[in-house]
Amino acid sequence: MTKHRLLFVCLGNICRSPMAEGVFRHVAQEENALHLFETDSAGMGDWHKGQAPDARAQKAIRRRGIDISHQSARKVELEDFEDFDLILAMDESNIADLFEIAPHNARSKIRRFLDYAPHVGTRTCRIPIMVARRVLTTRSISSKRRRAGSWPISPARRREQRRRGPSLRGHTRPRLRKDHRPPSSATSRARSDSP
Repeated sequence: MTKHRLLFVCLGNICRSPMAEGVFRHVAQEENALHLFETDSAGMGDWHKGQAPDARAQKAIRRRGIDISHQSARKVELEDFEDFDLILAMDESNIADLFEIAPHNARSKIRRFLDYAPHVGTRTCRIPIMVARRVLTTRSISSKRRRAGSWPISPARRREQRRRGPSLRGHTRPRLRKDHRPPSSATSRARSDSP
């Protein structure tokens, strides 16, 4: 029996493509169809060659009952375009990179992974680490705004702040001597003119 050979491709082959392969194999096994497929994953770069998937990716997918710890990162090779029936890229940049190195007659094998999951509502499988960084950065900015008092507040709290007057939290009011007088504009000008 001929097996369908699928290659899942992302940038570094340590999170998205190993997870995609793991999920595919898990679903195929649940459907008693795993024997019909041969799968592998690869990355566009070789930065992580030989490494297991990222620990965070393993943890996230293990919570869903899937183990990908046995996988090992590798780079897409020219032979992959001949060996695999379908090459599933995680995002547009992966597709562009694959088209750049693929033999002309193998370009029809390159597809976007999420084109096969239209119910998801997106066609791009983003890098989880980047998404997490964006979320953490947003949360950090939000908490700073809340601390600074520029975050939206409830109407009741706004009324209370208006009643009390402007808040000087975080600011220190300069202490002035009783006999202190601000310099006149003529004195200021004379100071700035002196060498």
